[in-house]
Amino acid sequence: MAHARSMLISRSTASAAFLIVLLAAGVPQAKSKKDAEWLAELNRMESQAGDARKTYWAGNYEQAQRQFAELTTSVHPSSILYLNECAMCSLTQGRYSEAEEYLRQVDSLLNTYYSEAREKRAVSAFGAEAEKIYRGDPYEQATAYMLLAMLLMDRGDYDNALAACKSGILADSDASENLFDSDITFLHVLEAKCYHLRGEQEAFRARREAAVKSARLTSAQVRDDFSKRQDLLALLKMSRAERKRLGDKRTDKQIQEEIETLNDDLDRRIEAIDAASQLGPLYSGEYNLLILVPHGRSARKIRTGAESEMIVFDAYQAQCQPPDLSLDGQPLQGSVSAAAVDVDFQAVTRGGRRMDAILKGKAVSRTTTREVGQNLVDVGSNVGGAVGLGVVLVGGIMQATAGAMTAEADTRCWQTLPKSFDVYALKVSPGTYDLTGSHYVYFQKSGEFRRTLKLEDDRGLAVAFVPPAAYGSYSRRTDMKLTERDRQAAGSEVLVVPPPTDLDDVIRIDVLSSEEKPEAIAPDPRRLMRSIRETLTAANLANTLVTHDEVMESHQSLSQTHRRALQCSFAGLAKEGTRKSGVYRTKLLFSLVEMASGRVLLSRTVEGTSSNVAAGASTAFYEGVKNATETLVQDPEFKRLCDM
Repeated sequence: MAHARSMLISRSTASAAFLIVLLAAGVPQAKSKKDAEWLAELNRMESQAGDARKTYWAGNYEQAQRQFAELTTSVHPSSILYLNECAMCSLTQGRYSEAEEYLRQVDSLLNTYYSEAREKRAVSAFGAEAEKIYRGDPYEQATAYMLLAMLLMDRGDYDNALAACKSGILADSDASENLFDSDITFLHVLEAKCYHLRGEQEAFRARREAAVKSARLTSAQVRDDFSKRQDLLALLKMSRAERKRLGDKRTDKQIQEEIETLNDDLDRRIEAIDAASQLGPLYSGEYNLLILVPHGRSARKIRTGAESEMIVFDAYQAQCQPPDLSLDGQPLQGSVSAAAVDVDFQAVTRGGRRMDAILKGKAVSRTTTREVGQNLVDVGSNVGGAVGLGVVLVGGIMQATAGAMTAEADTRCWQTLPKSFDVYALKVSPGTYDLTGSHYVYFQKSGEFRRTLKLEDDRGLAVAFVPPAAYGSYSRRTDMKLTERDRQAAGSEVLVVPPPTDLDDVIRIDVLSSEEKPEAIAPDPRRLMRSIRETLTAANLANTLVTHDEVMESHQSLSQTHRRALQCSFAGLAKEGTRKSGVYRTKLLFSLVEMASGRVLLSRTVEGTSSNVAAGASTAFYEGVKNATETLVQDPEFKRLCDM
């Protein structure tokens, strides 16, 4: 084990040295550019990253990784972000050594900014908030360390896994004023397990109690009231003038009375939560198989405020079906929801306190950043290990970037993270196991995968990461309401039509004539579904529309009462010619799905046209949908399958 650790340290140091050379070469070039040119380059990279994220959430992980990897060939202010996203692509494909290497590069890149001279050179290159070096919010740093710790544990490097856990916990804590500890329960669980695997039982018992405390404080039963108490405590620390600027006129006495009113009841409810039982084997430490299952898509940052000076998180609300998972052919059991990593909750809170805007109160933010940075430098040396070294260096860069903050808000964030992770903790005999699974896009089975896990002895730990569902296929507008006219009596022969997939909020039309202006439409999923329904009804094909939430909540019962579903995926919209003489071409991918099995019986990409250019792009789009559906129902194979 000592030999493995020394190898890790030397590899990390060599990688850091290489990145220092790249940085030294890159900073003068960046400094010589005008601010506008450099910002344009960062925006170009973010645009490419946006395309990669869309590819990732469509389930094309290898292609997404190639797109992200192109953004990591040189050192720039967003390198850490794109390396993190490369790591996620590797994890989803089961390439764990590759994912570990990406996360090591993140750690090494942070190391390059430790010396005071390097900090000054790096920060001088980037002026505006959007141009400063991305290192990630606390929840992003903590999640990166969590993933790295699991990868290290999987291959038996418990010393550096422990260092990674401590780094993640520190990143998620308030090191400057000790206002709160890390509340990512699973990080505390992993830290405890590292001690358990190292045979340090006293430390194991102490750290699992930290996990219990974290699970209690983040429980859904107390989240709102706990956040309210944190708000009041923060207000109490402010001066009257600061509170007045926030529009709060309460006195110290009034705030203190509200805190006291909350305290007794809240503390009693927190203590009553039986977190140890909810944690189950994660509390006892009696498990040797960990499976991490992602759900949904994490919130993105958007700008708000009169000067775009504030950040709010825009959450993705669409539900997502859980995957079918089996271990050696048997359905996987034992999800531990109490230890689930709620990424969205961590993103919008600090120490359990919900934040409406990240950059609210810039002066306070600058001061706090410097204080946190100094504390990380002071504490980091106590962590140990190569990953622990990174904590000291993160502290250095935090101090450096504090002076570079400006009013314009930075929306960069790690968007390949899920909304949350579920955890399976199992105790199995030593041996080799196959984890298999598949996802569904509505009724169509997709994304089948297999992972092999090996346990050589009773003291080991095997780890598996399940790939996410193709969440990007779902429209963000899932709160649609259907009328009775949209529905038809249930029956096995009735075609079920769920919402269209791969339909963005805004569709940019591919205008082929250079003389025509760019065009775009905001499609209505319900109107598209109704166009399909009307065409099917006219062809004497019984059908019924269902909403996104109905499929998520009643997938099994719908599959038992209906035989087939007709799913539609948007594939493109183009305009040829001009307003006077032109045509719109709408391309759709139709899939006829056997609902009981999720098997695709028929797949057709169909183009529907509309020459009604004068009516506008939106009208032409729905006419194209109707035309494409008419072409589909005339397909002999489609007719045959519907008549069976």
